[in-house]
Amino acid sequence: AEVAECKLKKDKSSGYAVQMEPTVDILKDLGERREALETSSGSVLKLIGFAAETAQDEEELIAWAREKLHSKDADLMVGNFADFMEQDSNRVWLLERGGRHEEVALAEKQLIAGKVVTAALRV
Repeated sequence: AEVAECKLKKDKSSGYAVQMEPTVDILKDLGERREALETSSGSVLKLIGFAAETAQDEEELIAWAREKLHSKDADLMVGNFADFMEQDSNRVWLLERGGRHEEVALAEKQLIAGKVVTAALRV
């Protein structure tokens, strides 16, 4: 990204564009460094990820969440449709590395949080 040396004057003819730079994928980074982190800390890491997706249907959402589960070396991936982000309820799928997956039907987010914690303790 470039930083302007001074205030930019309004230019109605061309407009402005914001160039974004990708951030570090924290979950992927932790997955790649898991063994070294476990060795240095003497602890077993449990990596939990969230996949808010704009998939067309449940099958596509589960496939994308499962791909993220494996590509990031996570233990649990919580998949949901992105259009529920600003609502009080949600519907999610809990996918575990061992192959188990569970759908949590439409419910209040507080209930879903409890299900996520239970699944995290299980993996």
